[in-house]
Amino acid sequence: MAENNKSHNCGNNSEKHEEETDKLNKSDLNQTVIDLEEYETEIKEINTEEPPSKFTIFGYRPSQIKWSNVIWLLVIHCLAVYGYIHVMFNPIKFLTLMFTVTISFASGFGMLFEMIVNNSY
Repeated sequence: MAENNKSHNCGNNSEKHEEETDKLNKSDLNQTVIDLEEYETEIKEINTEEPPSKFTIFGYRPSQIKWSNVIWLLVIHCLAVYGYIHVMFNPIKFLTLMFTVTISFASGFGMLFEMIVNNSY
């Protein structure tokens, strides 16, 4: 009979212990929720892109520039300057001058026509 009382008491003790644990867990949970509301949270976006280069050429990073075009345009303009200097110090024929002026105007009109067609003026 004593054994039955002990097992019965153990059952009551474990039930009481579970009830107390449940009460403590609920009060801890409520306290935790209250504590979390006291803190301000800040969400920061993570930037996965490569950082922008501080060095730019007319607003473009060096990796965005097609350097073969830059070199080609530099060579063409240097040759044009050489041609102007050559014309100033050497005699040329009148027809050569007219051909050069015609080609220059034609290239200008080609660029103007391209701008009109693409509405980029």
